[in-house]
Amino acid sequence: MIRLSATEDAFQNFTYDDPWTANGISLVMQQRGQIDGYVSVELWLPPSQHALATTILNSFRVLG
Repeated sequence: MIRLSATEDAFQNFTYDDPWTANGISLVMQQRGQIDGYVSVELWLPPSQHALATTILNSFRVLG
């Protein structure tokens, strides 16, 4: 896991029976300084498409 900010973590998920690694991001939602929930997104693409996976995951934002 890589801490991107106080409310964002990036990660990779390896599974036993899947040849592809899942790239993911977790975003923590806060309201008035209190944790209000979170969103976790995982994306499976071939290793040759890692840059595309990063671009897609970087586009996620929590609005509210």
